[in-house]
Amino acid sequence: MMRALPAMLLCLPLWSCTQFPALDAVQDPAVARAPYPEFLPIDVLAADTATRIEPGEAARILSRAERLQDGATGAGAPASVEIDAERLARLRKRAEELRAR
Repeated sequence: MMRALPAMLLCLPLWSCTQFPALDAVQDPAVARAPYPEFLPIDVLAADTATRIEPGEAARILSRAERLQDGATGAGAPASVEIDAERLARLRKRAEELRAR
């Protein structure tokens, strides 16, 4: 390995003189003739943050939110969920500790 290192270092300048392919030939002539793009002020770009959704999608999202809210309030939740008093006290204590942070 030590003998190969000087040989590789001597060949390094030769490797750096390689011919690169002409990248200009890859460009489409129509792109070369196209006008330069206009710059937009940053205020215009920053103001365009509103997302656009289709009208039907808004109704679908609202109906899904209602279904999720109904599920969270107990509609359709299993009635057999029971928490013993000791566990409930531990959960409330932990919640208070987390709120105090």
